[in-house]
Amino acid sequence: MIPVLTPEAMRSADRAGVDELGFTSLDLMENASRSCADIILDVLPPRSTILVLCGTGNNGGDGFAVARMLSSVHTVRVAWIGDHHRMTPETAEEFSRCVNAGVSCVHVSGEESVTPLFHERCDGIIDALVGIGGSEELRGLAVPLLRSANACSCLRIAVDVPTGLNASTGKAHEHCFRAHHTITMAAPKSGLYLRDGKDVCGQIHVAAIGLTPGIIDAGTAVHVIEQKDVQSMYTPRKNDTSKFDYGRICIIAGSRDMPGAAALSANAAIVSGAGLVEVCSTAFHAHLLPEVLQTHVPSTDAGTLGWQGYERIRKACDKAQCIVIGPGLGWHEETSRLVEMVIKEYGDTKPVIVDADGLRAVSCTEGVGSQVVLTPHAGEFARLREKCSNLAPSLSSAEELAAYLRCIIVAKGVPVRITDGSRTLWNANGNPGMATAGSGDVAAGVIATMTCRLSSAPLLERVAAGVYIHAMAGDLAAEHFTPEGVTASRIVSLLHEALPAVVHGKERM
Repeated sequence: MIPVLTPEAMRSADRAGVDELGFTSLDLMENASRSCADIILDVLPPRSTILVLCGTGNNGGDGFAVARMLSSVHTVRVAWIGDHHRMTPETAEEFSRCVNAGVSCVHVSGEESVTPLFHERCDGIIDALVGIGGSEELRGLAVPLLRSANACSCLRIAVDVPTGLNASTGKAHEHCFRAHHTITMAAPKSGLYLRDGKDVCGQIHVAAIGLTPGIIDAGTAVHVIEQKDVQSMYTPRKNDTSKFDYGRICIIAGSRDMPGAAALSANAAIVSGAGLVEVCSTAFHAHLLPEVLQTHVPSTDAGTLGWQGYERIRKACDKAQCIVIGPGLGWHEETSRLVEMVIKEYGDTKPVIVDADGLRAVSCTEGVGSQVVLTPHAGEFARLREKCSNLAPSLSSAEELAAYLRCIIVAKGVPVRITDGSRTLWNANGNPGMATAGSGDVAAGVIATMTCRLSSAPLLERVAAGVYIHAMAGDLAAEHFTPEGVTASRIVSLLHEALPAVVHGKERM
């Protein structure tokens, strides 16, 4: 898993590198720049012409050092802005070394000097203007420089953070540097994944600067889940097994008006590897796969699950290893009471995935259930937080709400945040095409399967693996059909490609 640092945590890690490991600040800058240069050598062909944009802070120091290190292989020129007298000591030293190495370093003192910089041939532009100390509030010569850089058709590479991106919040200026590659130091910064970060960072690379994993991990409780993490949880199926070895899932979902939601969840669960899936509902969609067991439950006048069907549901839940409740349930007082009872009875003994309409019945008392997984989108999260605010008015983040309710929350968004209140895992894959009706129902089914299939791993990791696999199938759907053509059914249909690609590292079909 990849640790994610805030700018403040990165500064603390740098200080620890000096205090605990004996590095000087210049040592760390040299280490970072060397790693950065090595990555650039991999993404730019030899004898490229490169323009490096530098400021006077430490990010500019990285830029001067990178320019010097690349100059033996590439044709490099530097354009820098700011006051030489305001350079940090490390940046001033790197500037001097760069000049002494024979690299052309041009000071840009006015807007009239910007346009000529981009008249010469350029294969790559490296942005080292501001770094993690900057924000989305740009001013001065940085704006015309970035506007011209973004207009170039060459490869654009950001050092640590694209200038104009808030490294903490992910909010970007209109003319934020739009990188094809972002080479971030020691660990990614939170803003690379949040809000506008994914749009402006391109491919993210991590440059080692000499800090130990312990120093980096000490500064964060947030990690990005990777494919290798999911692979490490999986064990191959044994020859001498039965369907009961791969998880029995009870899905309490659907209604007279929304039977498709239950079908999407159930189909996703069985296709992603569950051994047996049973749906308890008042109505069944024609596209529900024949492998799925159907248990009819008496309904209310509104066509939703009626309270008189609770004993039938309870029998199905007793047999199940995991429960999904909520997709397409609709709203009725009896149905809400039924959802509350399922959570209360099973929330501490087996995973209970509460999605969609089921979230409306969640009681905002401390201790919802140690095995309960809530999967709200932004609107549902806001309603849940508002509902809980009467008892705990200070709750604002998913982490705080998960800690208060003592459950796991999958906060849908960019990135998806999976948290138990003390640890948070981010899923960074997925695409805008997945913002489509039924996608969340599919996710609930995949998550349920992974809670069964990866039973030796902690629940938080199992849930995150389900989110990751669902997003991988969504990315495949976007490749096949374009983001506009992604549907929940198509995501289900591509789970058969996503699973071997993620779990076994096989080539996608």
